[in-house]
This record gives sequence, C-alpha cells and structure tokens, in this order.
Amino acid sequence: MRRLLPFFALFLPALLWSHDFTGWNRISTEHYTFIFEEFDEETASELAGYSEEIYTLVTEFFDYRPGHISIYLNSRVDLPNGNFYPLPGSIVLYPAYPLNCENTTGSSSWLYELLLHEMVHYVQLEKPVGMFGGLSRVFGKDLASANGAFLPAWMVEGIAVYLESRYTGGGRGNNLYFQAYTKAAAWEDKYFTLEQLAYSSDFPPYNRIYSGGYILTRYMIETFGDDIISRIYNRYARFPLFGPFYAVKKETGKSLTAIFEDMKASEKEKYNSTFMEASAFLSWPIGKSGDSVGDYIHPLAINRGTVAYRREQSSPTAIIFLDENGREEVLVETPLIEGSSFSTDNEGRSLVFASPEYELYHSYGYSLISDLYLFENGKIDRLTENESLFQPALSASGDKIIAVQRNGSYSRLVSVDRISGHVKVLFEKERTNIMNPQFSQKGEELVFTLNEKGYQDIWILDLSDPASARPLLGQDRYMEYHPRFTDEGKITFISDRSGELALYLYDRVNKSIHLIFKDPVGVADAYVKNGTVFYQTYRTNGYTLMKGVPVFGDNLLEEFDAGKEILFSESPAAVIAEKSKHLDLALPYLWLPRPFVENSRSEGMIWGAGAAVFAGSVSQSTEWLLNLGFLPGPKQLTGSLDYNRKMGRATLNYRIAQDYKEYISSDESIWNQKTEQTLLISYPFFETGFAGRRQVMSHYVYTKHLFSASDAAPFSFIDGFALNGENFLYGGTGISYDVFRINNARSALFGGTGLHNQLDFSVLLPVFSAGRTSLLISESGNMSLSLSQRGTRWKTAWKAAWHNGGYSSAAVQSRGWTAGYTPSDISLYYSTSLQVPLALLDWGLPLGFNIRNLAFAVNLEGISNFLLEGPEGHEFYGSVELIGTYGYNYGSIPFGAGISFRFFNNGFSFDPAADLALYIFFSFNSP
Repeated sequence: MRRLLPFFALFLPALLWSHDFTGWNRISTEHYTFIFEEFDEETASELAGYSEEIYTLVTEFFDYRPGHISIYLNSRVDLPNGNFYPLPGSIVLYPAYPLNCENTTGSSSWLYELLLHEMVHYVQLEKPVGMFGGLSRVFGKDLASANGAFLPAWMVEGIAVYLESRYTGGGRGNNLYFQAYTKAAAWEDKYFTLEQLAYSSDFPPYNRIYSGGYILTRYMIETFGDDIISRIYNRYARFPLFGPFYAVKKETGKSLTAIFEDMKASEKEKYNSTFMEASAFLSWPIGKSGDSVGDYIHPLAINRGTVAYRREQSSPTAIIFLDENGREEVLVETPLIEGSSFSTDNEGRSLVFASPEYELYHSYGYSLISDLYLFENGKIDRLTENESLFQPALSASGDKIIAVQRNGSYSRLVSVDRISGHVKVLFEKERTNIMNPQFSQKGEELVFTLNEKGYQDIWILDLSDPASARPLLGQDRYMEYHPRFTDEGKITFISDRSGELALYLYDRVNKSIHLIFKDPVGVADAYVKNGTVFYQTYRTNGYTLMKGVPVFGDNLLEEFDAGKEILFSESPAAVIAEKSKHLDLALPYLWLPRPFVENSRSEGMIWGAGAAVFAGSVSQSTEWLLNLGFLPGPKQLTGSLDYNRKMGRATLNYRIAQDYKEYISSDESIWNQKTEQTLLISYPFFETGFAGRRQVMSHYVYTKHLFSASDAAPFSFIDGFALNGENFLYGGTGISYDVFRINNARSALFGGTGLHNQLDFSVLLPVFSAGRTSLLISESGNMSLSLSQRGTRWKTAWKAAWHNGGYSSAAVQSRGWTAGYTPSDISLYYSTSLQVPLALLDWGLPLGFNIRNLAFAVNLEGISNFLLEGPEGHEFYGSVELIGTYGYNYGSIPFGAGISFRFFNNGFSFDPAADLALYIFFSFNSP
C-alpha cells in the first residue's frame, strides 16, 4: 500500500483545486424546477413568476401537458441564448440581455420571451406521438424527442419564433432588424431555397432557419389555420424517417414546395410599396466587393474616413479603416462580443473594443466573459478583467471611456479608467437595459438607448451630472437605435416611426424631428458627415456599407414631451418559493436493448443479448453509460461502464470494460477473458481564449488495472478467475499543451492553425506483477501554419515512444493501415501534410441532406523502427484525401476518404496488391 500512496498523491491537486463555484440551488413551481447558482436567485424568481402562464400558453397550443420540467440557468455567459436538451429532457437558459438589435425586444420582458421560445421546443419535441412517442412509453419518455431528428430546422425554430412574437407583442417576428434578412431576399428576388432552409450555413443569412422559418410558419398558419403545425407534426410523427413532406401534402392539400413559392410571392407583394418609396433616395456601396460574402458593421466617423467591423468568409475578422474610395486597411484583427462593441477617437489612433474570453472546464458548464481592450501603437492592452463590458464609447479626444456593463439580466452605464481599468457605475435604472452610448464632440454629454419593459428610447446624460439622465424625446412605442451626435450638435438615430428602419435627425434647438434617409431594406446604423449619409444595411450577401444623399423632410412631430417618463406597472410578482440545495445527480433517462456478438473461428458467431442504459445530470456535469450483456453459450458477461464527472476545474473519467474473445496464435485458438479499468483525472493549469485564439495547458494522472485470463478451450466468466491469469497495474501522468487560432470560416475547416504537444509517462507498478516494473515514455504533437487567407495550411505531426520492457509494443499507425506493434524499444512516427479547402458550399439536397464544404489533403508519412537496421527499419507512406462536411437538418459530420500507398518497405519494394489501402474517417483531420 505504501508503494501506491506516492502515485495517488498525484491526484490531490485536482481534487483540492479551489474555485468560486459553491453548488446549485433550486426553487420549484407547479410545473418547473429552476436550478441556479446563488447570484442568480433574482433571475430565477423572476422567471418563476412568468413560468406557469407560459406553460399554459404553450401546452394549450400543442395540446400536450408534460410533467415537471427542469430549467438550468447559466449566467456566467455574457451572450444570451437558450437550449432545449432532449437527453435528458431539460432546458438551459443563458439570461444575459441581447445587445444586438435583431434580438432587442419590444415586449415587457426578455426573460419571458427566452423561456417561452425554449418551452415551445420542449413541448413540441417531447410530445409522445407517433412511432418514437410509442417507443418512449417503454424505453424512457425522452425518446419521443427523436421525432425531431428528421424535421428540417426551419420547422423547429420557425414555430418558436412565431409563438414568441405572437404571445409577447415583441419577439423577433416584430423586430425590423430581424425582418431585414427576408426583406432583402424580396428586394433582390434572391431567396434561399427550401432545401437550404433545412439547415444553418456559413452563408448569409446566418439565422435563416429562424428568419426564413418564421415567415414560412406564419404564412402556413395564416393560410391553413392555427393548428396546422400541430396537425402536420402529429401525422409526420407516425413515420418520421423521411421528413414531413408527405404530412404537409396530406394536411394542406399542397406540396411544401408550392407553399414555399406562394409564401415568396406574398412577401414580395407586401414590400412593394416600401421599395418604391425608398428608391427615391440615392445611395451607392462603399467597400466590400459585390461577390464578397460576410458583414461590414457599425460605421464610425473619423477625420480621415470610416472605421467599421468586418467579418467575412475569407478574411480575418477585424476592425478596419475605409478611405473615401472604399479601400480597406486592417487596424486590428479580433472578434468582438457583438458587432457594435468598439469605438475610436477622432483620428483613429486609439481603439477600444470588447471581446470575450471563455473557460470550458468547470462544473457549471462553461463561462464566457466580455472585457475591454485598448489598441494603440500596434499593441493591444487589456483594460479590465471579468467585468462583463460591452459597446464601449471612446471620446473624440480619446481620454474618456464609457461602456455598458451587464447587471444580472439587465445592464447599466459605467465609466472605465483609461489607465487603471477601474470600473465605476455612472447610471443605472432598475430592470432596464442600456445600449450603444455615444459621446458628444466635446465629450461633455452622452446619448444612448434605454429599454424599459419594451419601450426603447433615446436618453441623454450630462457627464457633469449623471443623475440628470432623461429620455430625449419622451418614452413612446417607437423603437429607437444607434443615436449619434453630429458635428453641429444635432442627434441622428434609427427608428421604426415610419413602419420601417429609417434615419432621423433631431434638432435640439428647434425641437424638431426629420426623416432624412431611407433604404429599401432599412437603415441599420448610420452617421452623417459633410452632407453625406454613411450607413449600414442588409443585402443577401451580408451586411454592407453604403453612402447616400440625405433628404430633409418636414418636421414629423410638432409637439412631444421631452423628458417625459412613463410610470410602468410592477412586474409580475416573483414566486416566493423555498430555496433548497440541488444535488446534480446523473439519473437514468433512457435504456435500449442491444445485441452482443463475438466472431470466433472455431465456434462461429457467439450471440448474446443485453441493454444500454443512459444517465446524465441536468447541468451536463455528470453522465454515465452502462452497456451490459450476457453470452449464454460460454456463460460470459460482456460490456462496459463509462462514468464522467466535472469536479470544479478538474474532470474525472472512469471506465471498466469486460470482454471475451478468441485469438489465433500459430494456428491455435486461445480464448481470452479480459477485465480492464481506467481512472483518469485531468485539470488545466491555465486556459485562455481571446481574439479567436485559444491556449490550454493541462495536467493529467491516471491508473489502469488489467486482468487477463486465457485458456485453449472456451470457459465461463466464473471459471476465468480460477485460471492463472495476468494481473497488471499501471500508473501514469502527463502534460498537454494546445494553442490554436481560427481567423474565418475557411480557416475553421481544418480546426485553425496552432500547436499541440503531449508528453506522457506510464509505469508498470510492482504490485501484482511479481515485482516487475517498467517505463514507457511517449511524446506526440502537431503544428500547423496558415499559407493563405483562404484556409490552406501546412501541418506536420510526430509521435515518439520508448520503453524498457514490460510493454508489448510502442504502437504507431499511419493513415489507412492497422496500428503496428513494433518490437522496438523506440519508435518514431512523422508526417507532413498540405491541406487545401476547395470551397465553402451551401448545397441543399432533398430530404434535408446538404453539403457544406469540400477540401483535399496530400500527406507524406514515415515510421522508423530502430531495432532494425537499414531500409527494413523504415516504412514510408503517401496518401491523398477528399474531405467534406455533410449535413442532415440540424446535424452535420465531416467525412473523408483517402487512398494510401506504402513504399520503401522491405528493401525498397512496392507491391500494389499489398501496399495500397483505402480508408475513411469522420473528421477534417485524418488519423
């Protein structure tokens, strides 16, 4: 035992790793359990106050009332989102308020919308109807959600957006920024196809399963009745394997293709008058060539031109400068937390921006926190840490910084010290959200938008007296966005006052509002300088920048109540429920029968039966999978148990496996019963993720126990323990280091560029092996470099292994060939590859299938066995591969096929029959 203690002491750093996670709490209503951390109690209580009303609305629509629903909150993520998880059936909410305009809500509560949207998924997909609904009554209720696997994605997201918009008065369906994606398609008569609507893509509109799904769902409900989606789903679920197309035809009398064409015609007719009015305004594009795919966002004026944010398929994501002719200069390559989260001084010499840093290793799932960075003189300095800051504003002189700070599910205005990064609250209003602050030219005033219960208005603040903040035009039902000061002290802003997104100007002296510019699709963001409008709008190839000539119309509003605030009624009372600790247990949610089979030369196929049991916790922090079977012929058990748990920053993995096989040695049969256990604990020394670059260094320790019994004749499970078997205990430890970067969609095909390296030590411990001991040291890694912005990269990889006996081999493997068991004490594998993306694709195929990209690779490899001398000790390989990403509705998987040839083996010989191999793989990097 004393020999084991030093080894197991290696586990203590992981087990004792300190962190700020103190566990889960829970509160319950009639139909929900909300699971949250201590600091999320207010958010959980607010959600609980809405929850039963939402339950009634959604369940009545689908005519299905599920039992108790678990909802898990993660407020450590600064991006708003929600997920329905089918296995186990639960909902995860990320309740940060949305800062991008397309998700800005006109309803009284963003949290209400968020929960309602995810509840639509839960109720629709957990409804126990049809083929999988019947099976769920036997194998577990969550199996019913398998019906959703064969639905096109628009049919899942479209109804959720429709109901969030219908029941809240807000929602994305009533948001003009969201509508712009499909409005642009009508303007250009360039719609996505029905096949493309089944899946997400790297091509705009990136949210088409939501925006396109919404307009198609809305059209179907308006045309065929309120219950058409439920009727289609119920019929489709009877046999869902080929999609909903037959069900649509039976329930509507029309094919889905015909309905889609009718919907497009309806959309074009709806927008005709809008397009005609906007065509009176003159405009032309700046920057971004016509065939460029991606977004140019948030134009800001500086003395020598325009600064904007660019994210394209084939160029690094960056903040850029555009001169008056549209020529681009990259200022700094970085992703932003959202597109308008940057600012600059008047000269463009100083940039402040908000970018996220994330952490993946934790019991609460993962965190993503946005902080401020300052870019000057070619250098990036971090200003803040863990402050959840967005949409910074830098004064014209560059000496002051203002930003929006997240405050629970709401936000406030803060000042940030340019030198120390100290954050100080400047202005906050209870249960409101602040967006897009901008300085006046002298840096004495701020304008920003404030959303209070769906009323989104421009506010103005005197920095000498922050308490003087007031609504500039009063609070009304018009939605207002992106206020800016002009050089003359007037204020421009985007508003939906005319029923579309247009640019307005407010004259503070004359107290008048004028509509000054329209675009056929809408003005998303803009500034006015020297009698020209520089603006952002949407087109079918992404957000683009334009400039045009303003037209100053008549005063739109003779009288309004500047500074008037509405006295809003109180929010629904938060549910007062007893808070208790939540044990995040991994409970079984599904079981499936499964066969077990072993192929034997002497006995033929040995069949057995068993089951797989799946279990997991709501937070996804703990899961286990049991596969257990019995082979009745030899009376043998077979199967495995896998257990995985996050423990703070550490991760624990345990596996025990039992199998029974026949091996052939010198034409003699040997029957082998093997029991293998592995316990591994890993934890990161550090992890950083910033500007598309991720860096992780991890330490891990493990122990492995192997018991193996063999005999020339078949034997039972019990008899195996009476045989004179082999019994080994191994211990090991290692360090891995990863750093990689992804610049754009093309560079993401092969996982970006970077470095991976891993060093591992494994020891045969003298416990069960009659005092024998040995050591295996292995080192492996790869390095990749970008050769072009279009994603071409060069990669080299290596693996070296050495042992001093006691290990059966130092196994190495080349592409397309079975792992080699070398008799050498030391072996080396090495390779070099050229990986070339051919195309990003958006090929929608029938029945929900699609192809999203294609690439090819050329590889050269070698394996050296240093026990052998001369050419016999070295094998060389070459291979070529074709790789693509293939999808089906929501899911996608990389798939590749290659041909490998072996040469310079056994004295420089090459035999096509023996030295060619075909292989397939399911990743963008082959083995």
